[in-house]
Amino acid sequence: MQFILSPGNALACKANSHRSAWDGSVCEHADSWHCGAEQNFRSNYCATGDTRCFHINNFNPKQASMVIEEGGGHWLLGKDIHAMDDQILVIWGDQFHEPLGVREGVRTIQDVFGIYRVKRVTARESRWRTNYVVEPYPDGWTRVHQLRVRMPPHRFAGGRYIRQVDRLHLLRLIDDLEEAAGRPNPEWYEPDDEQRFNHFRGKLDRWLDIAAERAQEVADRFAVEPDSRIVHEVGSVAASAMSELGKMVTVPSGRVTKLPKTPVVERVPAKESIPERKSRPVLIERPDWIRTCYGEETLQDLRVASLTKALIILRGNPGVGKSHMAVRLLDDDERRRTCIIPVSATWRGREDLLGYVNPINQCFEPTPFTHFLFSANKAWNEGDRRLRLVVFEEFNLSQPEHWLADVLAISQFEDDADRHIELGGKGVSAHGGATKVYLSKALRFLGTINSDHTTRPLSLRVLDRAAVVHLSLEPRDALARAGVQVEEDQVAAITDLDYLLKPKGASFSLRSAFSLKACREESATLGLNDWGALDLILAQEVLSKVRLLSRDPIDEALIEDLGKWSQGPGRLLTRCSRLIDEWEEMLRSGRDVIQA
Repeated sequence: MQFILSPGNALACKANSHRSAWDGSVCEHADSWHCGAEQNFRSNYCATGDTRCFHINNFNPKQASMVIEEGGGHWLLGKDIHAMDDQILVIWGDQFHEPLGVREGVRTIQDVFGIYRVKRVTARESRWRTNYVVEPYPDGWTRVHQLRVRMPPHRFAGGRYIRQVDRLHLLRLIDDLEEAAGRPNPEWYEPDDEQRFNHFRGKLDRWLDIAAERAQEVADRFAVEPDSRIVHEVGSVAASAMSELGKMVTVPSGRVTKLPKTPVVERVPAKESIPERKSRPVLIERPDWIRTCYGEETLQDLRVASLTKALIILRGNPGVGKSHMAVRLLDDDERRRTCIIPVSATWRGREDLLGYVNPINQCFEPTPFTHFLFSANKAWNEGDRRLRLVVFEEFNLSQPEHWLADVLAISQFEDDADRHIELGGKGVSAHGGATKVYLSKALRFLGTINSDHTTRPLSLRVLDRAAVVHLSLEPRDALARAGVQVEEDQVAAITDLDYLLKPKGASFSLRSAFSLKACREESATLGLNDWGALDLILAQEVLSKVRLLSRDPIDEALIEDLGKWSQGPGRLLTRCSRLIDEWEEMLRSGRDVIQA
């Protein structure tokens, strides 16, 4: 698992609520106080005075610390215990109130509880697991939960539990906390909390600079090996894994423990040589481009998928760049080794993909896909072992196991005699009357899919023969990919809107970024400034995807958040603000918001 933290950004971890503000004491009447932990834990431990809660000391004046369980932190801290040193860590969770804590059965609001400047992380090992204790600098933590400021947009940092927050959003969070602290009679749990916050705010810029330097050092430590050393043949990888497995044993506790190495004598039959393994070709011929655009983790996913399966399924939100990536996996700008096949919702059988027997002359009428198979076969026979790729656009518009059945069945065989697709009739006249076509071992197939109501779910039969790779792209990365230079305030407006609407499938996509670029290039002709161009693109290509239902509590909460966005980061986007006001009036009058 790769650690993804842009230098200058902050980390974030979620914590349970606490009745005594995480000061080291156990919550009173814990069995009836809902903190986010399971009822059994609260009744069996907290209610009996047991102090094993991971978050009980988050803001303990004697020694503040929080615990990250093995499942949430081992993917990072197990590799590098110093990966979080000197980083800014935002601690957040579900908003809570007396007398019951977090309200159950309703949409929860996520507040910031406090912020650390991490001093060190230490491993706490037991017989069963290894957890990690995060300690802040003595002057490097602040407790702000009673100011009730919302958690800013955040995203994954690589693995489970640990997130990252853009520097711009962190600084805006500090401004919001400062504003809340400046109100008449602000609430602080302890008088020292106000002094701690003011000290933290004054030092933050310097601390962020140090954090950025340390983050770059961590990134260098996590750097991968050169491409030529990453590509391995699947059999070799499996053999290596089995070799390591032989050095381990499962003990009664369920943990895997390494045994001391012992010499192993391999017995090789006399006069019999072991054949040398041949490396299988890897689909990705432009690794640097993929790494730059989508990150190292996506590159690794694609590499493994191309080594293990003939069919790769590339999924992601519309506009994320699935097709853009698919046609650039091979170094084949002239498309001599790449075939693009748009799938139709009307496809029902093999004839839609391969072709059909002409009832008049009994000859087989091939499709471009079948011609491509013959071309790949010819190249293979001539000794050209370079990979060839078939891209199925909108792969799940129709049920793939119907029209792709021949390919799914035959691609799994290794014996050449079993890798032929029977065509029928008198054969294909354009290819010497051939009645069957060889499915070259150099062929790979890739399907791009969206997951929405317009597509069909893939069956287990298809998924068992495929490797699924998820593709995602943050708004900031989409802008960089499109080559659009925007102000930080505009980035914040886009990022915040994307964060709110992504659960609705209305994200700011790569297509939106290219549209913004085109609009700005013609801004003089259109009479628009940069904010005006962004306003139009967000209204036409992001907000246009939103559907809201009246009397739906989730949608009512969303329209409230959108209203705050239009008064905050989106205050200069007048078209978007007007559209959101119209939606609010429609929902208030009992009408659903369905735009197209």
